[in-house]
Amino acid sequence: MRCYFVKNWKRIALPLFLAILYSGIFTLWQLGLMRLFDAAARLDLDAFLTWTVIELAGITLYYGVLILENIAEARAVRALNNQVRHDLYLSLMEKSHSAYHSQDTGEYISWLTSNVKQIERLAWSPFFSFASCITVVLFNIAALASLHWVILLAGLASTAVMLVLPKLFQKRMERLGEVCAAAEEQGAAKLKDILSGFDVLRSFGRADRFLRQGDAVSRQIEDANCRRTCMQTSSAFLVGLTGNILMLLQMVIAVFLAL
Repeated sequence: MRCYFVKNWKRIALPLFLAILYSGIFTLWQLGLMRLFDAAARLDLDAFLTWTVIELAGITLYYGVLILENIAEARAVRALNNQVRHDLYLSLMEKSHSAYHSQDTGEYISWLTSNVKQIERLAWSPFFSFASCITVVLFNIAALASLHWVILLAGLASTAVMLVLPKLFQKRMERLGEVCAAAEEQGAAKLKDILSGFDVLRSFGRADRFLRQGDAVSRQIEDANCRRTCMQTSSAFLVGLTGNILMLLQMVIAVFLAL
């Protein structure tokens, strides 16, 4: 995939630059909030109004840059997908007549549609998300370091916890995914048998058996999917709760240091 990033580096550079820009703006905006609350605590009306205007301008600028970044990223992904399809067309042109017709046209269409979207989901989107997260983390570290080294250590510890915690559920989720895939595969085989024998069951007046077996297969498939969804929801809740608790602890530390 590296070759595609190299070929389209100009289009990729713009959303990365905008990601750095909006991350910096958001970090400065958060630091400005502290000034705003400090002015409110001191009952300094002039400073409070000044920082309110600055914060409104900052958050407006942040969302403006964020919109531009999303547009630039979408255009970069479009260019990457078009490049993948272009290379697929070239590979098809290099095939001989017999080799080209050895595969069904539907398979080629799948390459050019579903496979390209899968590459986007597994390669392009994670790349831009990771780059955005890295810029946010770096700016947050710089902001924490500017406040106090204790807050920086608390922030780094929180980041480490939030990086490790999702991995604790990863293997469990992978096992549940394998169970779901196996249940769907077994269900598809059973459905094929049930549908193949439908005429026989109906001719002998046993259509009710067809219905019972179909419902049983449906429950088998959906039960596995339900367990996976419940596990995903529980994991997301725990990760979110932990993140908010750690954020609250950092705020408590900041208040304690300010006293």
